[in-house]
Amino acid sequence: MSSSVGEIGNIEGFNFEWGNRYNLVVEKAILKNPPEDGSIVEFRLISKTKVDSSFHFLLKLENELYLGPGEQESNFRKIDETTYCYFQSVKILFTPTFKIVAERVIMEGQSIQGVFLFNRDGSITMVGVK
Repeated sequence: MSSSVGEIGNIEGFNFEWGNRYNLVVEKAILKNPPEDGSIVEFRLISKTKVDSSFHFLLKLENELYLGPGEQESNFRKIDETTYCYFQSVKILFTPTFKIVAERVIMEGQSIQGVFLFNRDGSITMVGVK
């Protein structure tokens, strides 16, 4: 997540739902005794308002999922000629225009920053490349 003040990690009381976009009001607190391996800042949800989800967003597509020394597997599973499952959970539809781009990522191991739109069924469609 990002805000006008930079990146925000966890927000207490907020559960992100895939395919939705929100305007959030959060309270920021500086911790007096932060954990050694954590942030000194804590965020708590005050309110959330769902907004129009017909916006474009960026998603980096990479093929190889690193599992450990010498272990890798593909991030993509083909569903049909224009649809792939990404990271075992995100259904991506590629129009004919961007199917070639997807094949380069999958077959040749290239990495790209794609421009996407959410679909009503929770899937996403690639509409551009950045």
